[in-house]
Amino acid sequence: MLTLGRVPTNCKFEIDDFEADWTYTRKFDFIHGRELEGSVHDYDRLFKQCFDNLRPGGYLEMQSIEVATYSDDGSHLRSEMFLKGLDLVTEASIKFGKSMRTMGTWKEKMKQAGFVNVTEKIYKVYCVLPCT
Repeated sequence: MLTLGRVPTNCKFEIDDFEADWTYTRKFDFIHGRELEGSVHDYDRLFKQCFDNLRPGGYLEMQSIEVATYSDDGSHLRSEMFLKGLDLVTEASIKFGKSMRTMGTWKEKMKQAGFVNVTEKIYKVYCVLPCT
């Protein structure tokens, strides 16, 4: 049994393999996934299982940081080895069958699974590093 400290009596955590068949006996009000890029073989199946296991009016929330780098002025392009590393990680994840470049497909896949009022919010994350 996993102890999580102070948990309200009406809250229960169930930890399982989300890529296996979902055999839960009760539906959820809220399903949350975070940083799953590179961990999911079939997002269509995952989102369908999420939809099928939510109560009417329930929510699915997915959060992740894109495995990429950008800059406003193009200076990231000078980091050739870093960019090459990102390309190799992406290539390896695709060969492994769990791509790290899927976030751009999530909104449409959620709609195809049956979700309505799907909202996508993209935030710019700032990281200031010294460039040479």
